[in-house]
Amino acid sequence: MRTKTELFKMVKIGFKNLSLSLLCFFTVTSQALSDSVKTLLFDVFGTSVEIRNSLVQQGEVWSQHHQISVDWELLVEAWIADHQRTIQLIRGGQKPWMTVDQIHVTALRGLLERYASSEVQWSDKNIWEISRFWHQLNPWNDVPSGLRRLGSKFKLGTLSNANEELLKDLASWGHLQWDVIFSGAQVKHYKPDPEVYKFAEKILVESPGEIMLVASHEYDLQAAKKLGWKTAFIMRDNESLLSRIHLFSKKFQYDYVAISFTDLAEQLGV
Repeated sequence: MRTKTELFKMVKIGFKNLSLSLLCFFTVTSQALSDSVKTLLFDVFGTSVEIRNSLVQQGEVWSQHHQISVDWELLVEAWIADHQRTIQLIRGGQKPWMTVDQIHVTALRGLLERYASSEVQWSDKNIWEISRFWHQLNPWNDVPSGLRRLGSKFKLGTLSNANEELLKDLASWGHLQWDVIFSGAQVKHYKPDPEVYKFAEKILVESPGEIMLVASHEYDLQAAKKLGWKTAFIMRDNESLLSRIHLFSKKFQYDYVAISFTDLAEQLGV
């Protein structure tokens, strides 16, 4: 006789498989939709590259090399929070325009002073070296192979808040194959301001229905959707039962939902 724990695991696995089966059922008829799309534009931070672990790992290596102890877990959480908060203040006109690189450097000295375990005289060289950690964020495992497949059918590009230099360095570091790079810095706006999306439309000379945004952030997808773009939601946290239910529910909001770039490629027939 099976124990309650074993029965619960069976139900859990069965529901997970059912949710994925239903997801496949709703996406199998979407080939005509993909045929109308010419360009896929990708969010980068969080969607194409992983942030937290990449920054923490680089910080720990840096600390070992310089023999300076820093609580990188706490610093990175605060650094990401400052990044998000500052972008909102800039969008609201409460702070002057700064690029993402400038945002990261501006916050860094105070964060290092707060989270280092001892008094350290932080040099400009230290600050610059550590700020460049953002230029070596690792792509999610599925991203390079997924982009290669998707690039066989579609034009691929970024639509990111990161500045161009940062995006080019991430592409080089992670072997990300982009045909075009769009950045909020090109119009001095940050997503989800419509100016960012409209600028990409203008340069591509394509109608809204011919562009698809691929992102894991719903505010981003909703902004694109309002302008008539096609949308693909990438669920990066997709292992738990609740996240699977959440993933399935998104199918009714976006044109595609997927658990990876390779899953999206499969759904798009490439």
